[in-house]
Amino acid sequence: MPELGNIRKPDFIEEEFISGFETILARAQYPTWQLEITRISQSEENLLGYDGILNSLVPFYIQFKRSFFYLPQYNGELKVGRRDKSLPTERGFFGFSLLRDKKSKEFLQHNALFRLSETNSAAYVAPMFYKRERLKDFKRMDLRLPWSYQDLLVYESYVANSFPFKNTKSFKDCATVPPHKLIENHEEPSHHYTYTANGDLCFHSDPEIPEEPMSTFYDFISSIERSVAMKRRNGDTVRKLIDLLPELYGFSWGDQSFDSIVESYLSDLGLDTSWQSSFVQKRVNDLDEFSSLLLLEEMLYRDFNIVQYVAFMY
Repeated sequence: MPELGNIRKPDFIEEEFISGFETILARAQYPTWQLEITRISQSEENLLGYDGILNSLVPFYIQFKRSFFYLPQYNGELKVGRRDKSLPTERGFFGFSLLRDKKSKEFLQHNALFRLSETNSAAYVAPMFYKRERLKDFKRMDLRLPWSYQDLLVYESYVANSFPFKNTKSFKDCATVPPHKLIENHEEPSHHYTYTANGDLCFHSDPEIPEEPMSTFYDFISSIERSVAMKRRNGDTVRKLIDLLPELYGFSWGDQSFDSIVESYLSDLGLDTSWQSSFVQKRVNDLDEFSSLLLLEEMLYRDFNIVQYVAFMY
């Protein structure tokens, strides 16, 4: 690889990244996700295109990669290609190469992952870091962030504390890159995806910007959840339970006393959407599935000591 002095190679192996990825899934998962990764053998990986299946609301087929970092001083063909497409390079960028089969010299793994992505959720997942120290932070889910979000709360089980789920920065430190097309030009010795923490995805060797953008792992999983939640909204068990909530309190939707109770929970949980509607019931019905679960579990637990769908942060 040219310009090695201006390219930072990851100082951890792929298995260490996968192990860290599985660790944060085990620590941060919400029970309704039931997140776990089913691994396959290395001999199957090239033919099937992925090396793990994330069993979430819908299966997500993952091909893990490590990211190289190209310093601002790097002047190789990947930088030239990004500049040709008016993509930023002044702060450096990340990238990974696609695997070329040793026998056939073809990009079998990528093409298999692309064909899978046409009918399923399938993508590359790579860390947006290359240092082992950052991998340690990744496993610890280090939360040194200068911002906060209003989002699903994750609870620590040993202390009565919580923090917004989006602040689990580990998920935001993983680039999710969909395979955007079949590779038919096998004469090229290598093909790459390059990207920055802000996205700016580019495919090489003949530079092009894929139509489907890069996302973080968090955003990718959230988009899956939202699409599934929309399909399940009618007749959803959680929605039925929320519809029955007023009866537990001896009220009905629209009663001022019950609306005040719900409003206090929405505000306390960071789910308040009062700007959308003056009707509390409508604001509750507009919540996504996870937020509905959070509201339900909090009201049942705080007012009736019923533990239901509780999310723990171990």
